[in-house]
Amino acid sequence: MKLSRLSKISLLLAVFFLTDKLLAILRQVLIARQFGLSRELDAFNVANNVPDLLFALISGGALAMAPVTLWQSAGFDFRAVPLSAWAAVFY
Repeated sequence: MKLSRLSKISLLLAVFFLTDKLLAILRQVLIARQFGLSRELDAFNVANNVPDLLFALISGGALAMAPVTLWQSAGFDFRAVPLSAWAAVFY
């Protein structure tokens, strides 16, 4: 079975995503063994997650707005899209 280039890239991305999640679990186990359940661990987790949360909020908003801006500048008429198409995309 020959995979297309897009399929290969998608598969590679999925493998990296899975690897990232497995390493994150390993990291959490090692940190929990080091600190135990304590206030220090809670402070570490907050300090570790806040920058990631801010990055996700900022980059997610920028990535969501970029296609809309491009479509509007190209003259795409959003009102011409049937409601059922919007429902299929967003629900």
